[in-house]
Amino acid sequence: MPRTVKHAPMPQPLKLNAVQAEELLSLLKESYQAVRWPNPVTAETTCKKLQNLTIELFDVDLTSIMNSPVQEFPIDEFIGQLIDIIEDMLGDCCVDLKNPEREADISAHEIEPGEAAVIYGQDYNRFEEILRTFLTDNADECVKLSKDDVYTVIRDLTDSLGELFLERDIAVPVRLNITKMQDWLYKTFENWQMLYDN
Repeated sequence: MPRTVKHAPMPQPLKLNAVQAEELLSLLKESYQAVRWPNPVTAETTCKKLQNLTIELFDVDLTSIMNSPVQEFPIDEFIGQLIDIIEDMLGDCCVDLKNPEREADISAHEIEPGEAAVIYGQDYNRFEEILRTFLTDNADECVKLSKDDVYTVIRDLTDSLGELFLERDIAVPVRLNITKMQDWLYKTFENWQMLYDN
């Protein structure tokens, strides 16, 4: 006789009322935001609320999971990649931003001319501040960014670069493709999955 294989019963789906479902979705969104944006206070508060809700609804204690380290968004690495794009475009066109700090360090033999970054010292801080302020301001309001948000900060970076050219009387090279630079910056936001899907 053929063997009868007994299958384990399929788990029954948990039925939530409208209020419970809305609360669970809200907490999941908050927890996702807390992980993406490095805010320890927000992360801890959200995790405790989510833990209590899972015990109530699922009879599951997530203490071990909640006590694991929170993965912070690598904001410094992200900002560095964006600034590297601007630097690469300038380097390809042999642009010298005439940075006084850079020239002083080269004269003092603290760095070699070929090793000195195009975007140096306060110039780097200038672009970094634009990006860090933008990301920090948007962190508390949304998990991901809209296209308009991203285009706005890219325009701010481009305007700041233009101001540097004017301040130091630098001629804009014909080969400097601003549109291409902006496209690469936008693509970086996409690659990091920072944009809404729609």
